[in-house]
Amino acid sequence: MKKGYLIATIALAVLLLASSVPAMQSIFISEYQPICPEESYNKITELYEEGLSEEEIAEELAFPLDIVTRYLKGNYTPPPCPEPDRSTQPIPKESYNKIKELYGEGLSEEEIAEELAFPLDIVTRYLKGNYTYVKTSSTYDEPPGMKEYVPPKEPLPRPTPPVEQDRSIMTQWQESPAQSNASRNPEDYDRTLLHDFLIGKIDRIPGAKDYVPPANEELLPRPTPPVEQDLLIRSIMAQDQETPVESKSPGIAAGYQCFQGGRVGTYTSTVTNLKPDANEWHVLHQWPTQGENCIVITYNPSQPPDRTGVFGIYISALGGYTGDYVRRPASHTFSIAIRPEHANGHTDYTQITFLVYDQTDGVQWSKTYTLPATQYIKDVDAALEHNDTVTPNSLWKTFVDYHALDKNLGAVNLKNTFTWTEWPNLNMDNQHSESYYGSDEYASLNQRKTPGGGYLITSKSGTLSGTGSTYTFSVSGYSPVTVMMAGNENADFDLYAKWGSPPTTSDYDARGYSGYSLEYFTTSSTGTLYIMVHSYSGSGRWKCWALWGDPSVNSGRKSGTLSGTGATATYSTTISSGYGYAFNSGPDGSDFDLYIKWNSPRRTSDYNARGYSSWAQEIAGPASTSWIAKLYFMVHSYSGSGQYATVGLIF
Repeated sequence: MKKGYLIATIALAVLLLASSVPAMQSIFISEYQPICPEESYNKITELYEEGLSEEEIAEELAFPLDIVTRYLKGNYTPPPCPEPDRSTQPIPKESYNKIKELYGEGLSEEEIAEELAFPLDIVTRYLKGNYTYVKTSSTYDEPPGMKEYVPPKEPLPRPTPPVEQDRSIMTQWQESPAQSNASRNPEDYDRTLLHDFLIGKIDRIPGAKDYVPPANEELLPRPTPPVEQDLLIRSIMAQDQETPVESKSPGIAAGYQCFQGGRVGTYTSTVTNLKPDANEWHVLHQWPTQGENCIVITYNPSQPPDRTGVFGIYISALGGYTGDYVRRPASHTFSIAIRPEHANGHTDYTQITFLVYDQTDGVQWSKTYTLPATQYIKDVDAALEHNDTVTPNSLWKTFVDYHALDKNLGAVNLKNTFTWTEWPNLNMDNQHSESYYGSDEYASLNQRKTPGGGYLITSKSGTLSGTGSTYTFSVSGYSPVTVMMAGNENADFDLYAKWGSPPTTSDYDARGYSGYSLEYFTTSSTGTLYIMVHSYSGSGRWKCWALWGDPSVNSGRKSGTLSGTGATATYSTTISSGYGYAFNSGPDGSDFDLYIKWNSPRRTSDYNARGYSSWAQEIAGPASTSWIAKLYFMVHSYSGSGQYATVGLIF
């Protein structure tokens, strides 16, 4: 009896075990980490009901295709998610150690508070030893240490490719809008006349009529570009021609096509391509060893129809703008020239002559100024400067038959003496091209500004109280816009955007809708873009950033788990150049940091940029390079453990 009973018992156990195998397989697939919270799996059914294929669902949610397939067939049960530690505090206790670390590095209390996103009062009291850490609940309305990311106060250098690479842009110039208005050899223009003016053979263009200023000229608007900043740029250039120029104050983006020479002239018919209302300035420069002399061209369509092109005369030795402004129809073709009155073979001069000649109407304005002290010729350039708070129009501006003379009044070989420098700005890119002809003594010089890539428009941060809660904000005047959101990885936050009106979960132009709380997309249109952070399930912290531009390189979302304090995960992009960023999300209650470095794996002590707040959601960047390189990015646990998601972008 006992033996038979034992055999029956074993048989029953084997039968039960065998019958449970499919269920066991449906509960756990060892190669996949659980996607938390479990409610995120409901999105598979939702998207399938919307008509998406299994492959499209897997791509949209960033889920393995095998999980999507099995889930829809009903033979996959999500593995259980680990229970979040509800006792953890909004700011991990260990994060306060960063206060001492940064103080030891020489940062002030204000700088420490900004770097860590801590209240200044806590930093001050902690360093004085009279702040006692108080453990709090992880449920809160406004998390301690919450702050918005603040972009660099000074524009950062844009990558500058080698000159030979820049010249390859000339393949585009024939297609540019500017070229439709400018021919290298216009039939009604004899370039020898400009040359004769430059060498001093003539002072007036034959048959020219005198310029008559408009009535009440003193009441008309006058261009006020910040050309004084050119002096700072040139002083930097003089220190080291091989060092990339970096902006020292905001306000403009500018490019300079530089050549040797003392006397310079050119012609242009692209005044109407300038950004209107004195927001963009096409400039012909003559540089002495000290100071600046130039003709500044602006486009002012709001003025009377026949007075919309304005040519301002600027002489730094006379205090800046001289008060002489030539106003002509912007659609006309113009010859302009600057002639420092130095003797043949000499570089010194005490007088300088300016010419503005309207070729269309045959009207000439010219004037000789006496300088307060002797100046010495140095070099010349063609510049395009732009107000960095206004979106550029991407149209080409052209100086044709650009021609310069040396101290012996001989023609300069422009191709052999060309250098390019720029006043960089995150808001826009300085683009240029050069074409030489006439034994390289003449050139067609083209420049334009295009919207910059990687400029941080704004950032927001906060908390979502629970499933269904949202936060909406907007940006205007930018396109394309890349939106990035990083949230609590113990929840599932999504991202929506719509042009012209606030989005909903069923009415949007773009969305990020994965099983993670790291979401991003790029969208283009005009007007105001409304952005909404939405909790699909759960509560917690989030940060959101809007950047101008469409990234040229996207590493794709990377994810995993950091096991504890000191744990790291490192990734890299494909090779490129430009402005690099990385973003990461993580669980509330942990303190994850983010580091990026070009061309080599980074360490916590060796990086180009870092995100180093007390949160687990971080941005690192921008970090720029002009070389073709990989961008490495590392997620690091300063304290705590949990799931993360991260991505690297290059603009």
